Amino acid sequence: SRYGDLDVELPEIAAPQSSDAAVPQAEKAPAPADSNYVAVQTVDDLKDWVARAYETGYVAVDTETTGLDAMQVDLVGVSLSVKAGEACYIPLAHTVGGAAGVAQGSFDLGEPAEDMPDAPDQINIDEALVILKPMLEDPAVLKIGQNIKYDAMILSRHGVAIRPMDDTMLLSFVLDAGSHGHGMDALSKLHLDIVPVPFKEVVGTGKKQITFDQVPLDEAVRYAAEDADITLRLHQVLKPRLAQDKMVTVYETMERPLSPVLLQMEMAGVKVDAKVLSDLSTDFARRMVDLEAEIHQLAGREFNIASPKQLGEILFDEMGLPGGKKSSKTGAWSTDADVLDGL
Repeated sequence: SRYGDLDVELPEIAAPQSSDAAVPQAEKAPAPADSNYVAVQTVDDLKDWVARAYETGYVAVDTETTGLDAMQVDLVGVSLSVKAGEACYIPLAHTVGGAAGVAQGSFDLGEPAEDMPDAPDQINIDEALVILKPMLEDPAVLKIGQNIKYDAMILSRHGVAIRPMDDTMLLSFVLDAGSHGHGMDALSKLHLDIVPVPFKEVVGTGKKQITFDQVPLDEAVRYAAEDADITLRLHQVLKPRLAQDKMVTVYETMERPLSPVLLQMEMAGVKVDAKVLSDLSTDFARRMVDLEAEIHQLAGREFNIASPKQLGEILFDEMGLPGGKKSSKTGAWSTDADVLDGL
């Protein structure tokens, strides 16, 4: 669709649709350490997983990328789960294979170490998406995700319009609002008593941090497949509560339909006139200089207006304005917004 005069072509993102697939109830499943997580590296294996999604009528979906900005990052892989305790990771753009023993961040000024394994066997990204697209767009298969709007945005840039979608983050928000956080780690610990593999453990931190395409395949499978598995388990716990807590209408008519609308808005973006912004900035800077000069004149001397301590001394010690209060800890005059508004 074309959005106004933004001149941006976007794939059509369908509004959420109800799925005839029965919502699975929570089931006894193995802990992640004992779960069956596999890498899908051949077309035949990928087709098998797509077939399983059609059989169940639902699938948990998660994407791995090179960063957080959904409009800028690259797609690295996709994970799927159709049964608690079972999930797969489909590597699509990994540059490093091998075992988890490879030191993270061991790149030397951009040159790969001699013992750095080559990229793993993986399906061509375009070929994989051709296989995944019909299932991901099929209204008969419910796609489940944690903050699935992000994953939908990533895939929409590749011409895949996910529908229909259920979001465990939105389910949690509708059910429990401000009671706790709604990130996957918090929900997993709260509802499943499972602590997921920390992202920092996989990619490292600081100067040694790497992007997900550089994560060794076995580590990537362990992390990404677990995300899909836990998302499915959370859905099995949270979705039935909608009826129990009488929140079906709120979720189905407000929160869920809004997600694809926000997705399209974020992809369309905001048109900015750089010259107008630059002119405004220049105008504001000029006005600030004039105001600063006026303030110094009223105070009788120059001082650092940005310093709360100096401002307090000017207002209450030198100008003698009423209503000042000193901090019991520092002994300095308070110049917070309430005080300034009062003056």
